[in-house]
Amino acid sequence: MPPGVTRRAAWEFGADPGFLIDRIDDPAAFPRAEAETLLVEYAQMMHGRVTGAGGADFDWRPHVAGFFAGLDGVLPPNGSYLLVRDATGRPIGTGALRRVSEDTGEMKHLYVRPEARRTGLGRALVRARIAEARAMGLRWPIADTFKVNPELPSLYDQLGFAEVAPSADSKSIAISPEVRDWMHFYRYDLAARP
Repeated sequence: MPPGVTRRAAWEFGADPGFLIDRIDDPAAFPRAEAETLLVEYAQMMHGRVTGAGGADFDWRPHVAGFFAGLDGVLPPNGSYLLVRDATGRPIGTGALRRVSEDTGEMKHLYVRPEARRTGLGRALVRARIAEARAMGLRWPIADTFKVNPELPSLYDQLGFAEVAPSADSKSIAISPEVRDWMHFYRYDLAARP
């Protein structure tokens, strides 16, 4: 494991055995090429789902550029970037958390490659980011997802998130306001779940 990375087994957060979650603690250890590949895959997939369902033809590239322009926001002490690796070390999933206020953190870019889905990794990445939010002293982890993303609404519901009105803190809406009506917004209360 390289310096500047904290590694945990994904099964600690409920995933199947054989996967590792790396938290990047130092900007020098940030795996730019791997992160960008996963983020582009995710953005293109979501764009395809939205436009395929008749939704807004938003430009996904500013979402990727915005993530890297604000990279300090998803690294300690302002946030958390998680990269999932399989047993061979190949990156297969990602998720980020960025502080948006003193008590609120936005969970972004939950993505698991198709070949690793149905292994509990999505749930593990949500749980890991909830743990990161708690460690950062946040009360409100928030998230958004596209309505054409069938996996996340039920997962957020199962984990105790409440669906809420659109958030002014949503980076997705800030970059592409035209997708607002195609999204769900969620909030989790850490104070209610010790």
